[in-house]
Amino acid sequence: MSVHEQELKRLLVLYRKGHISEELLLEQMAEVRDGVRASAPAMSADPSPNLAPNGTASVSVAADADSVRKQQLMVIIDCSRAAEASGACTLEGWARLTADAGLEGGLRTAAAREATHALLLEQRLVELGGSPDREIPDWLARFNAALLAPEASDLDRLSAIVAQFPDLDEAEEQLDKMADAAGDDELTRELFVTIREDELATLRWVHKAFQRLKNRV
Repeated sequence: MSVHEQELKRLLVLYRKGHISEELLLEQMAEVRDGVRASAPAMSADPSPNLAPNGTASVSVAADADSVRKQQLMVIIDCSRAAEASGACTLEGWARLTADAGLEGGLRTAAAREATHALLLEQRLVELGGSPDREIPDWLARFNAALLAPEASDLDRLSAIVAQFPDLDEAEEQLDKMADAAGDDELTRELFVTIREDELATLRWVHKAFQRLKNRV
């Protein structure tokens, strides 16, 4: 296992244990990716006497860099898949709990979006040679559990999400990072771009629903 792959695994462990946020995970993984890109040309251009005359070592370095980038992308896809699937389950559960018919309708729609995202991301992961095995970090599991707590009101639940995403412009920037993480993989990039539009639509609806219920109080 290369140093870069070891670093990716270390970051993933920290994320799954809830020690780092998804945003920090992406930033750190981008640094690993950039490090691979920066090191590969220098290594392949090194006129070392150990290099094979047919350039085998250069090809090997490039292949290793591609392998690390692919592994990194599959981790991002699978982490996103797990989050989308958990979001779908949470929103479906909330829809069953609420007595507000309007809120239930919006939650059903939002849950269907999340479930579709999870399926699309799983499909792409399998296409790249991966398998869905990531779990959501502890902090997200706790957040979802709090949303489904029987004692929580709909306003409490909406307030928690608004507090998590208070600025829609900032949320859009964070979602853009997911698309950027796809790099040169255009198929995956556009998956994330279109998923972003759905996520922003859901967040806009959540903010409006929050204001609607807040005005009733």
